[in-house]
Amino acid sequence: MGFLLMGTAYAVSVGLMLRHAADEQRADRVTIRLSQWQLEGGVRQAFAALIRRYEELNPRVHVIPISVPDTIYRQWARTQLIGGTAPDIIEYNKDFLGVDRFFSPITDEVARPNPYNRGTPLEHVPWRDTFLDAMANPDGFHPQLNQYYAPTMTQVSMRLMFNRPLLRAITGGDEPPRNYREFLALCAQVREYARAHQLALAPVANSGETVIGLANYIFESAASGLSARLDHRHTFGFTSQELGLLYLRGEWNYRAPELRPGFELLRDLGDNSVPGFLQLTRESPLMDFVRQRALMIVAPSWEASSLKELCPFELGAFRYPVPLQDDPVYGRLMLGPYSDGRLGTTLGLYLNRATRHRREALDFLHFVTSVEGSQIFTDVSTWLPAIAGVKASAYSRQFLPSYDGYIWSLDGGFFNLSGNDAITLLRRSYYLMWGPDGGPEKYAAGIDARMRESVIADLTRETKTRLEAITRDDAAAIAQHLLADPGPVAAPLLLLPARLEGRTLQMLDILREAKGARPH
Repeated sequence: MGFLLMGTAYAVSVGLMLRHAADEQRADRVTIRLSQWQLEGGVRQAFAALIRRYEELNPRVHVIPISVPDTIYRQWARTQLIGGTAPDIIEYNKDFLGVDRFFSPITDEVARPNPYNRGTPLEHVPWRDTFLDAMANPDGFHPQLNQYYAPTMTQVSMRLMFNRPLLRAITGGDEPPRNYREFLALCAQVREYARAHQLALAPVANSGETVIGLANYIFESAASGLSARLDHRHTFGFTSQELGLLYLRGEWNYRAPELRPGFELLRDLGDNSVPGFLQLTRESPLMDFVRQRALMIVAPSWEASSLKELCPFELGAFRYPVPLQDDPVYGRLMLGPYSDGRLGTTLGLYLNRATRHRREALDFLHFVTSVEGSQIFTDVSTWLPAIAGVKASAYSRQFLPSYDGYIWSLDGGFFNLSGNDAITLLRRSYYLMWGPDGGPEKYAAGIDARMRESVIADLTRETKTRLEAITRDDAAAIAQHLLADPGPVAAPLLLLPARLEGRTLQMLDILREAKGARPH
């Protein structure tokens, strides 16, 4: 019987493989494949709805979606790309590396209107400018290569979600806290309610993975004073690598007085999170919240669709209420409201350089990022839209980012410093802040003791990469300059490489100085 079952399963598998192979070889239609790793609630259904509508409009094209868990997606995608068996369209991330090797740029296409926007207000608008951020995001545009590579599908934000019926039971009302003092008071009420009713109930469900985004937001909001002092060019913006260079020059460190409030706010967050949250993975707070063992949960917007499906109770969401100028303790140190971040979109869909169906794959990308396609994706997934004029669903409006406020960092700031070595040090040292004997002073001293070497290692790798890019691009830039018509139009062709080269040389000078100097 066992051999019979195995044989039957094998025969069915072979049959399905042969049928799929035959479908892809049909002369009357073209088959393209799309891979992505978003397995949150509603997202696969959203892609399925997009594919159904697209195939109604284009019956000669068949689109096959491939969903792969994020835990193995990176390795799976690179294996498929290197082996020449990758899908035509691939969700990818610039941090995976190899973008220019594996994917085809779409720079020429982004300057032309999206054909699927005919009859909409975006009909004559260049494809690039139909995106909320004009595709000026790390997933879509690569400044070192000066190329557009990927349209994007959504925006993201970080929120606290809460159990509305449980909030009513604890406080008698269902509105979230409006400021930091009300938030602390609510956490105290939750602990008292848990003691009185003998419940395993914490104020905030959290984990060592989910805390990262919220911790960065809290710390950056409290560090605005130091950010303003370090903003020498008065541009209201610097990269984490520039912040790393200023660290090497001794202009700041993590023991700076301006950073102390941020560490104290992080300590409060840890005190009000589930015990031992640093050792938990992202699934643990979801289970705690669904089982009503926590009133609130640290939730990025992409988790909200899953919670909507999992929770049998009414949900609400609010921004973490960082202290403002009217706070009795920290108000004098705060410059004002802090933004959710710079306007940006993500979930980039890249075009495989080796695809045999570039025209059809590009056409599908046009559709999913059109007004109609983006509205389908937004309505079904309850994720936020990336296209101008597309309306967020009633549920996802709670997660719309707020851009009204200060924001200095272009790519992460003090908790996303310079590169992998510094980021790893910051995150692996969380126990110095939130461990049994931890605290702000211990964390700041611990990371300062090893941060200099980490920043040097990060920036050394970055300069090597930049020098390789400059060497490769210099010849092309000079050729463009010489082939261009004489006049004022020719000069800007050299502007980007020249700026990159100038900043790289500046970085090299500071690194040479830092490697020969004593740690501050």
